[in-house]
Amino acid sequence: MVKRKMADAKYVIVTFEDDVDDEQQCSMDVIPTTWLYGSGQAWWPTHIGSMQRVGQLLRKCAPPNETLWEKLRVRIMGYGGR
Repeated sequence: MVKRKMADAKYVIVTFEDDVDDEQQCSMDVIPTTWLYGSGQAWWPTHIGSMQRVGQLLRKCAPPNETLWEKLRVRIMGYGGR
């Protein structure tokens, strides 16, 4: 397996550090690299209740709406996609 760097990647795998379940496990997702805000935060469309709509934004690599979206603490697990 080849490790990709951010410059080569379209998507990044992150864990959301503030979203912890009963077993102290963080939730994880794949987001566009354009949603990253530095190395420890990412934009997330928290105002959208439908995961189907969030999925559409993810697939389109929609630019973050910095007015409506929240910055969440994340830990980068890996990069992928072009």
